[in-house]
Amino acid sequence: LIEAHRMVLDKAFKGLFLGGREADPGIWICRNVSLHPTARLLPPVFIGEDARIGSGTQLGPHVVIGQNCILDSGSSVAGSVVFPGSYVGEALELADVIVDRNRLINVRFGAAVSITDHFILGGITPKHLRGRLLSLLSMAMGTVLLLALWPLILLTALLLKAFSKGPVKYTREAVRIPASSDPGLWQTFSYWTFLPDKGEAAAKGGRLRAGFREIFLRALPSLIHVALGRMRIVGVSPRTREEILGLSDDWRALYLDAKAGIISEAFVHYGVHPNEDDLYSAEAFYSAMAGFKHDLDLLWGYGTRLLGRGGD
Repeated sequence: LIEAHRMVLDKAFKGLFLGGREADPGIWICRNVSLHPTARLLPPVFIGEDARIGSGTQLGPHVVIGQNCILDSGSSVAGSVVFPGSYVGEALELADVIVDRNRLINVRFGAAVSITDHFILGGITPKHLRGRLLSLLSMAMGTVLLLALWPLILLTALLLKAFSKGPVKYTREAVRIPASSDPGLWQTFSYWTFLPDKGEAAAKGGRLRAGFREIFLRALPSLIHVALGRMRIVGVSPRTREEILGLSDDWRALYLDAKAGIISEAFVHYGVHPNEDDLYSAEAFYSAMAGFKHDLDLLWGYGTRLLGRGGD
């Protein structure tokens, strides 16, 4: 298959018509292609319609990119065929391979493997694209809020240092989600907060004090993780590896397919200390309903609860 594509790109077949426009000798670009100015094309290269080529990407020689593909920044592809609807992750180096969504075939080694991490190789679907757009929007919001509110975060830390006993910052190792069902492939990040327990955010001292504790001790320190893309503004609560392994099989599958966030469905509807049934139903509902409109509804509900109008 790779050899056949190589012969087509080298114009070894007489009279064969290639779709797309030959922008330069040996470089065919179809309609609606998004090509970053820093991308480098080494002919011969064919890029199918509606493909997106990221910054710092190098394609060629002898590369065919199918339609509706995304090649993330810094990736390098040579002597390969990428089938339509495939996503190639950031900074990957591919040579003499066939990529079909999450399936990678290496002809040099005669090996084929299915990649379970969708941030390396995966398929492009409407849900996948919406998820990427929501993730980028959340990162932008997190960055703006972090730049605007960092003096409050610093002031909170200084006040805690001066007037409270014990450490100021508490660190936990949370699993990055969405993630594979295989625990061996889970990646973690250091998630920190000013609260000793993730559930201790608003229960003590009345609702006004509860709101301040939720915002200043838990939500604001989490903005750094939103800006870095580890969490979103809205999602499910971050959990450690041990906590995820302790979930039932169905619950774990729903959780691993979601995204961690500062504001959760469970907190908005059930407060700081939901019981296990409420927590499961909230995360199952969010996994099914997650989207821009639903996230906006939860943002409104979060503000309502902090103002003391949502009940406990």
